[in-house]
Amino acid sequence: MEFSIEEFKRSPTVEALNTYRKSDLILVAGYYDITISKADTKQAIRDVVQENLVAAGVLIREPKLRDVDAVVVTDGDGAEASAQFPTVDPNPLVGLNTADLKLAKRLKELDLRVKQQEYDTQLLRVRQCELESSRVSPRPVNGLQAPIASVRSVPPVVSPAPRSPVIEKVFTRAVK
Repeated sequence: MEFSIEEFKRSPTVEALNTYRKSDLILVAGYYDITISKADTKQAIRDVVQENLVAAGVLIREPKLRDVDAVVVTDGDGAEASAQFPTVDPNPLVGLNTADLKLAKRLKELDLRVKQQEYDTQLLRVRQCELESSRVSPRPVNGLQAPIASVRSVPPVVSPAPRSPVIEKVFTRAVK
C-alpha cells in the first residue's frame, strides 16, 4: 500500500499510523508540525506522533485494556469456580475519525436548531390562539356568559338614515 498524506488527512486513524513505515511517520509529523528526532526508533516516533495528534483532536485515543477482572463464585457446598476476563473502557467514539466526529456534531447542531424552531412555532401558534380568543370573546348576558361554540358572527343590521320632511313629501308623491 502506497502512503498518501492526503488520504491520512481525510481519515486519520490509529490503525493507519500503526501500518506506516518510519519515513511515513516522519512525513505525518512534518505535516502536523510535530517535533521529533529522526534518530528515534519507529515505535518512539509513532508514540510521539500519536500523542500529539490525540492532544490536537485529530485522533481519538484507543481504549487500553484494564487489569483483568476475576470473579469467584462459591456454591452452597463450598466449591469455588472462578472466571477471568479482560475489561475494556467503554467509549463509543473509538474508531471514528475526526471527519466523522465533526459530521456527527454538525448533525446534532442542526437537529437542535430544528427542535428550537419547532418549539418557537408552537409558541407562536399558542400566542395566535390567545389573540384570536381575546378578539372573539362572548358578551355576558345578565351576568351569564354564553359558551364560545354558540357565538356566531352576525353582520350588523343597518337601519336607514332618517329622511328630511321635504324628501319624505317627494318620495310619497313619487310612489303615488
